[in-house]
Amino acid sequence: MAISKYRLTFLLLAIIVFGYHFFNLISLWSTIPSKIAIHFTNDTPDQWGSKYVLFILLFLSFLIWYFMNLLIKYLIKSPHKMNYINLTEANKTTQFVRSQKMVILLQFCIFICLIFANEALLNYSADLNHTIAFSISLTFLGLCVILPFYNLFWAARLNY
Repeated sequence: MAISKYRLTFLLLAIIVFGYHFFNLISLWSTIPSKIAIHFTNDTPDQWGSKYVLFILLFLSFLIWYFMNLLIKYLIKSPHKMNYINLTEANKTTQFVRSQKMVILLQFCIFICLIFANEALLNYSADLNHTIAFSISLTFLGLCVILPFYNLFWAARLNY
């Protein structure tokens, strides 16, 4: 029961962030030039593409969300088929729940990272301040790296 509330919370947050980004994309669409910068070196654009590139990260974020959702369903259905560190009868329920929550949080972090990376590109293309969206994207990218290691070290330190 706790896992479903946890999943629902992050799903609602993801929908809110996506709604915010999609509203910005639609409202700024007419102000974006037909060619936008898609690659930068030392803060200088060096590759250009169509403004429709803005939909690629949106599609990619949904694709990753979908495949991560399949993994979460598999984890909930068959948690014993995954590899765990220090798994014992005494701590297996705790580790199963913790790993499910970690994958749900990782799914959310990847989604938010991609959406805000796209938001930064959108804001840059529309000549708006893009540093906040870019910083949020980098923060969630960092969390995507830290979360699995945190879970790994937590499991390695279990004493029961």
